[in-house]
Amino acid sequence: MAFDTKDKVFRLRIRGADDSIYAPGYNILLNLLYDKQGTHFILTYTVMMVLVRGKNLQKVVFAIENGMADFIQEFDFKRWPEPTDATAPFIESIEVKVNENGLANNEVKH
Repeated sequence: MAFDTKDKVFRLRIRGADDSIYAPGYNILLNLLYDKQGTHFILTYTVMMVLVRGKNLQKVVFAIENGMADFIQEFDFKRWPEPTDATAPFIESIEVKVNENGLANNEVKH
């Protein structure tokens, strides 16, 4: 499952394939940039930027725009079989870059 929703969410849990989890609050989300084709989106927070690549990501973007996405999750080819539903949201990669004002200044590739 690429993402899940709830009615009232304060933080978006960003799960990498390496079991890392970032949980920034929606209150520090500054911008959401995305394409119409649903192949990628960028979350800009006060402390970090997150680049998400995949396919059929329109529903994920809608959930984030409305503060309802509980988590997003990078697909792990080693752990799960590839989804058979060609229309389902699919997150191929998540890249996180923590800003200078954050805890570190490095790029983490998942």
